[in-house]
Amino acid sequence: MRGNGFRAGLLGVSAILALTVGFAAAGVRVPLEKVPPPAVKAVKDRYTKAEIRFVDKETTNRYEFALQEGGRKFDVGVTAEGKLTYEKEEIQAKDVPAAVKDAVQKQFPGAEITEGEKVSTGERDQARTVYELLLKTGKETKNVTFAADGTQVANPD
Repeated sequence: MRGNGFRAGLLGVSAILALTVGFAAAGVRVPLEKVPPPAVKAVKDRYTKAEIRFVDKETTNRYEFALQEGGRKFDVGVTAEGKLTYEKEEIQAKDVPAAVKDAVQKQFPGAEITEGEKVSTGERDQARTVYELLLKTGKETKNVTFAADGTQVANPD
């Protein structure tokens, strides 16, 4: 998400997720030539058709690459040594899996998914995908995170 309101609202969820995927909630823009070569190589090797839009330095050893491949815009976290740590992209409510939508309605009856991000971590057997969602319930908004099977993995605000 690039919207300031949603990003600020996700700080709590991001703090929890940071323990899992090791990224900070906000970074500092850096020129590509200042990014360690192994990090750049890992991203270019994995996402051969994607264009690097910009890079943020998240911590001393971690970077977030903003990529675009055709009409798809997404972010990839990578360590200075070139280990890919996560991939995330903004998604529409219609693209949230049915199991997640059902769980949202069961836990937050009448809630509307107003914004969402799909966040994938790990590789192959260790891969894990969660959906970070901004819900509107009446006058309230809540940030929640669910696994693809509909299990809530972070508590609401």
